[in-house]
Amino acid sequence: MTIDDLAWLRLAIQDRYRISLEEIIGLGNGARTRYQTGMAPVVSESEEIRVDTTVKARDVDYTIDTDTGLVTMTAAPSDAAEIIASYQWSAFSDAELNDLLDRYNTVTNAAIAALKAILADNDRFLKYTFGQESVDRTAARDAISDLIDMLKGDIGGTARLVKADTDARRKLIKPYMVSPYNDNEITD
Repeated sequence: MTIDDLAWLRLAIQDRYRISLEEIIGLGNGARTRYQTGMAPVVSESEEIRVDTTVKARDVDYTIDTDTGLVTMTAAPSDAAEIIASYQWSAFSDAELNDLLDRYNTVTNAAIAALKAILADNDRFLKYTFGQESVDRTAARDAISDLIDMLKGDIGGTARLVKADTDARRKLIKPYMVSPYNDNEITD
């Protein structure tokens, strides 16, 4: 299995897919057709949209703008029908990360730019840290700054981003070290 630059970049910035389950995104009224997910961007083709208990078919019963999370039903749901969405989302869309890769030429430089964007944009920062139990936002900002510094010192290629040759790098990649073929346990 090969990992492309997009996957390396998502790994480097620790932008894991998160899941929203059974989110009620609206109630039908017989006329309304547009509903908004609570989080975006939505991972392409990860969503399941239901009206009450009926699963709807993508591009037949609804369309979704994955960048914004806007769901447009082809027919307005009946009065008081619950529109329910389950989906995966992330802090960055694939298009945004590919744009960074194109602009900055290397995974390392694109990762630095992405992390700086997280620090500069409070909404994106909140999405990035969403779901972490009792997160200390100041500590999270400091950790992102430390990651940027580490990456700046690591300019030289994408392979070095995941090389587990220091304690700091092992801690960085530990959440991704889930392999039945790896007998080496990584400890903090």
